Amino acid sequence: MSFLAWIYFKKEKIDEAQKWGQLLYNLNPRFPGIANNLAIILNQKGQYEKVEKLYQEAEQYCPNNHVVLHNLANYYCDIGNLQKEKEYYQRSYDIMPRSAYSCHKYGNFQYRNNQKEEAIKILNEGIRIDPETLENYDTLAQIAIQDNDADTAIKNLNVCIKINPEEGYYYYKLGECLQIFHRYNEAIETYRISMQKQNFQYIQITCNYNIALCYYQLKEYSNSLEEIFNTCTRQSSYHNFQTQIDSINNIINKKIVTLKKVIEIINKQQGKSIYKFNQISKAIFDKNIQALFQYKLDIFREHLQIKAYQKYIQENLTFQSQYSHFDLYLD
Repeated sequence: MSFLAWIYFKKEKIDEAQKWGQLLYNLNPRFPGIANNLAIILNQKGQYEKVEKLYQEAEQYCPNNHVVLHNLANYYCDIGNLQKEKEYYQRSYDIMPRSAYSCHKYGNFQYRNNQKEEAIKILNEGIRIDPETLENYDTLAQIAIQDNDADTAIKNLNVCIKINPEEGYYYYKLGECLQIFHRYNEAIETYRISMQKQNFQYIQITCNYNIALCYYQLKEYSNSLEEIFNTCTRQSSYHNFQTQIDSINNIINKKIVTLKKVIEIINKQQGKSIYKFNQISKAIFDKNIQALFQYKLDIFREHLQIKAYQKYIQENLTFQSQYSHFDLYLD
């Protein structure tokens, strides 16, 4: 039942997750993790009064559980109670033996609240406790970026990559770092590695678009335009692609890519990016390019109609020859 609740939660079927979580809670609310997990589910539904009560129950049954204390801190962060947030991060940090992940949580809290030196001290303590807890290096890298210390930032992110070379997320973070310090060619290469390894669609979209921005800074405008279109081929229920569409319009309308190259790039597009052609064409100044977008979209629609006909209609047709021509009837 616990697994069912969690699977439904991960699949964003929150009502179903709540059903199983509540059944489990009704059976045995004191069992470790049950109240905590139901609180997470109800938090997603905005039932905050119940959430706080459940987290407090979870704390009562497991007062030294790092996960419960972190979740309480996150809850108080979400509702803007800074004092309670600090209290629970500090309580988790104070538990002995000290946890490297709790060092990260408390150190990151200190950093977000302008206690940089204290944060660095706590994060480094976390590294000494467990050198393979990557989050401590990541936050130290973000502090170094803020301090304009490229070498320290890159060094910390490279440690993350060395510890877990198959994790694309830290290539993405390194790419962002290189981009911030104007090392655009290195950033492009690093983003591409991240895209090869990282399956999360949000990271794929961000890496692809950041590659386009790097090319733009390098004044390689046709490559930039092509990469923005490549970003638009991706599908996401959380991303509306308006930023990418505005960037396409900006490059085409500025005429910094030759008309011939623009047409070539548009003609290469397939699939998901064509769905966005109607939105793109509305803000294009050049009527010929605007017409090309509409032409490509019309052809794509006809293609989809043919595919739909073949898949859903053709096999259900019966032919009757009672007249001098064939009449088509849907069976």
